[in-house]
Amino acid sequence: MDATAIIEDWIGSSTPVTLCPAALRLAQRVPLAQSHLDGHLTDPLDRALAGLGDPPDSGGSLRADVLSAQVRTDRGALLDPAEAALLEQRAHGDPEWWIPAARIHAMASTDRQQIARRALARQNLPYVFPGEVHPMMVHVLAAGDRVLSALHVDWTRKLTQWMTPFLLTDFEKRGLWFWPVLESLDVGRLSRPLPRLAQGTPLGPGGLGMAVAYCHRIGTPGELLMDKCGPLDRLIAALAWASTAESSTQMR
Repeated sequence: MDATAIIEDWIGSSTPVTLCPAALRLAQRVPLAQSHLDGHLTDPLDRALAGLGDPPDSGGSLRADVLSAQVRTDRGALLDPAEAALLEQRAHGDPEWWIPAARIHAMASTDRQQIARRALARQNLPYVFPGEVHPMMVHVLAAGDRVLSALHVDWTRKLTQWMTPFLLTDFEKRGLWFWPVLESLDVGRLSRPLPRLAQGTPLGPGGLGMAVAYCHRIGTPGELLMDKCGPLDRLIAALAWASTAESSTQMR
């Protein structure tokens, strides 16, 4: 995939492509994309997500507060643990914002990491309905890169297999929830089902591009998925590809 060519096509296109927060977070690590966005973004939160300004202190809504906290966390300015705990409490049970809020909390609090470690060490896999957000999933996505290495390899393998169907929800929500923990899961258990999941289920704009980005992240061929990608899908895949090439710093 020629990521630079795709980004240049997007810049030169007369048809605008509205970027989701995940795409803006990826773009902040790609100078070519960031420079283009600097002349087009006006919303303060969107500009902050793209690395073009500071996030608003408080947007009032859960969405705005989670995204603002995500910007600060991406930049290494961790929240006060009490503030992060309150944010996760507000988001608890929300299928879209609970996971990023828990991730922000785990980044700010070793106590939150220990809660995830204890929960995952119980080695009990509950049944979940498709698309359901279970607390154990939240623990994995909040702190998996910090706690999974301490668990038995067979249990990590089972956890990975149990978590795999939830990738579809991540793609549909364009959350990038799995992005920070992909390499801490059992990559061998993801390499085959990940492309099959994306091929077999209709996803909204951007979802298939996120699947391509994940394939690239774990070293699984995802180019065949590109044939089905729309403009936003191709752009997200290109930004993810370019962002990992531009910087060794990963989004938190």
